[in-house]
Amino acid sequence: MLFIIFSLIPNLTGLTVLIFFIGFSMVFVYIPFFTVAQENTDQHIMGRVMSIIFLAMNGFDPVSYGIVTGMVAFEIPIQLVLFGLGVVGLVIWFFIFFKAKQFREV
Repeated sequence: MLFIIFSLIPNLTGLTVLIFFIGFSMVFVYIPFFTVAQENTDQHIMGRVMSIIFLAMNGFDPVSYGIVTGMVAFEIPIQLVLFGLGVVGLVIWFFIFFKAKQFREV
C-alpha cells in the first residue's frame, strides 16, 4: 500500500517522509521473520538456512532493476511503473494472505 502511495506523491518532501515510514515498517517484518527462522532451525544448518532466506529476499533485485529500467527505456513514466508494480505486489499479497492460512497460524 505504501508503495502505491509512493507512486502518487508529487513532491520531494512527501516522498522523503513516506520513505522514512517504509524503511521503519520494514523492521516490523524483518526482525520477527528472522527471529522465527532462527528459533525453528537447528544450529548445524543455521548458516545455510539464513543464506537461503537472504537469497530469497535479495535474489530478484537484479531482475527488478532490469524490468524497471526496460519499462522506463520504453518511455513508460516511472510513476506508472511504480504504481503498476505496487498493484501487482498488493495482488500477490492478497493471494498469499488468503490462500496460505497455515503460515499465519505459526
